[in-house]
Amino acid sequence: MNHWLPKWAKGAVIYQIFPERFYNANKSNDPPRTKEWGKLPVTRGSFYGGDLEGIIQKIPYLAELGIDAIYLTPIFKAPSNHKYDVADYFQIDPHFGTLETLKELVNEAHRRNIKLILDGVFGHCGKDFFAFQDVLQSGPKSRFVDWFYIRSFPIKIYPKPTYEACFVWWLPRLRTENPEVKKYLFDVVSFWMDEAGIDGWRLDVADEIGHEFWKEFRKLVKGKNPEAIIIGEIWYIATPWLQGDEFDSVMNYPFRQLVVDFFAHNKINVEQFNDGLEWIRKSYPPEVNHYLFNLIGSHDTPRFLTLCRRDIRKMMLVVTFQFTYPGMPVIYYGDERGMTGGADPDCRRCMDWGELSNDKKELFELYKKLITLRKTHKALKEGEIFVHFYDNKNNVYSYLRKYNNEEILIILHNSARTHKVHIPCPENWNEKAIDLLSHTRYIINEENFNLTLKPYAALILKKE
Repeated sequence: MNHWLPKWAKGAVIYQIFPERFYNANKSNDPPRTKEWGKLPVTRGSFYGGDLEGIIQKIPYLAELGIDAIYLTPIFKAPSNHKYDVADYFQIDPHFGTLETLKELVNEAHRRNIKLILDGVFGHCGKDFFAFQDVLQSGPKSRFVDWFYIRSFPIKIYPKPTYEACFVWWLPRLRTENPEVKKYLFDVVSFWMDEAGIDGWRLDVADEIGHEFWKEFRKLVKGKNPEAIIIGEIWYIATPWLQGDEFDSVMNYPFRQLVVDFFAHNKINVEQFNDGLEWIRKSYPPEVNHYLFNLIGSHDTPRFLTLCRRDIRKMMLVVTFQFTYPGMPVIYYGDERGMTGGADPDCRRCMDWGELSNDKKELFELYKKLITLRKTHKALKEGEIFVHFYDNKNNVYSYLRKYNNEEILIILHNSARTHKVHIPCPENWNEKAIDLLSHTRYIINEENFNLTLKPYAALILKKE
């Protein structure tokens, strides 16, 4: 057992919220020119008025879903709707609320045993950040010159910035190896952990900051709360950061890519899908695999239901896989309600709180059922995985999850056609098995399951 990982987070279910688009409970703090809730975001700059009070009001909904933790994209003061261009790290954006609102949100979540994770944007700031503004005004005489990577004066934005920026000119990179900058950022971390009692950090573009910074960051965070979780945003295999002295987890984008290629686009076969998953698992210390942030979509990607051409059966199949696979399954707000959306800004639509159609209701109920199954069967939440059987011809994939004496067999059929398949029975299984999803009983004939699998069927079998 790796004692450096937070116990509560092993196999925990995370719910990601983009606060500006979740729920608008307080109209009095709306930004100017707030658009009507639910209208499609045509530009990246539109505002709809979502706020922290909105999240507080919807905590009962999240508790009903059964999640273990909420991850909020940035909430500190910033001019944009996404808040990755921080202007003031010590203030909640006034359109979202105040420190008191955040404290209330943390308390309401904690009352229902839900953790709260904030987004730490420490590799860059926004153009309105006080130190960058001082450099703009005072030039080389500014005492904050060494807070940034400035190539030349006078500072210019076009045709390209005369300083290092993260993606765009209005996100100047912070020189995190500068002791003053490091102290400032560590004071920010301490402030929010001490004042609001948050449960961890997701770290934006974490690979843009050196390892030494993160090693000190970890000591600070774990010194305040050994059970706080640290999740890095890294889009590739991130082995160096997951050795016990930096992060506990990373956003598992390689996992997402495999899921999109196999389930949504049918670009790879079962064997390639399995090889890819195995490669990810072998890249990390075994215990870390139970902590990987297993997402199928985020505020930076098209929604999964859109990628699979709104085929709700595919969505249900992929969610069954996500929730029966080792790691922390992540729900991007609204996925459980069958929300769609292309690339940014379309993937950041307002949460649809309307009445659900029958197929979307079925999807929502499946999410609830899968979360309940993870809570009632340790094998699904914390068990080891053993690949059991796969069939390239019929696109069938099955694996076992084992925890102590409990064994559960998952069978996934990623095909638009009905297939009859013979799947070998796991060792020591007796004559009958029950599907935990449908409660259907299956007879085992001569060491095989003889199954007729409908399009995009999934079974979660336990021996009786």
